[in-house]
Amino acid sequence: EVRRLKVEDKLAAIVCVEGGHSIDDDLGVLRVYHQLGVRYMTLTHNNTNNWADGIADEPRNGGLSDFGRGVVREMDRLGMIVDISHVAIKTFWDALETTEKPVMASHSNASSLCDHPRNLSDDQLRALGERGGVAAMTFVPAFIDADTPTVERLLDHIEHAVDVAGIDGVGLGSDFDGGGDLLDDASRYPEITVGLARRGYGEEELAKILGLNHLKVLEAVIG
Repeated sequence: EVRRLKVEDKLAAIVCVEGGHSIDDDLGVLRVYHQLGVRYMTLTHNNTNNWADGIADEPRNGGLSDFGRGVVREMDRLGMIVDISHVAIKTFWDALETTEKPVMASHSNASSLCDHPRNLSDDQLRALGERGGVAAMTFVPAFIDADTPTVERLLDHIEHAVDVAGIDGVGLGSDFDGGGDLLDDASRYPEITVGLARRGYGEEELAKILGLNHLKVLEAVIG
């Protein structure tokens, strides 16, 4: 449908839920979300919920609880992307161990370039790439550089993620409604395209980063 709408010069949006606490510990609610069109969900927000530990809260589940693993398996069955942005490190690895599908970090950067808890280590980036997933680089200034967040520094994160996860494992995840205000709005996306082109990225590589890698995950999970 995304590909068809592109040809028709229309916009497509993928409905998501941010924070697994939203299912109220009930797989039936998860199924209702899927029936309503939700196609990906972050297992946590910053908070720890009753079945998954969040990155900015005290752990209570040792990563994913048994029920949490059941949530991941049900998302696999339904065709919902497991989004691991915001989760605790142990939750990340538990999710990758449990799912049989590619996962996505919808808005996280590289911790080796900016040591923020919400960013991903090289081991995490590498694991995402090896599993066919995508790490989507975000525009939140604090996740880009603690002192001087700039578009050039954002490009550094993209390049580093490509070096570690591979060209098929990186995308963009602005987080415009969650503090991603390095760029004012989507009209400034061409600055990223031009900047990467100046760094030697070709048309095929740019297309992957700008959206084809996300479509790859959508097709693998949703079908």
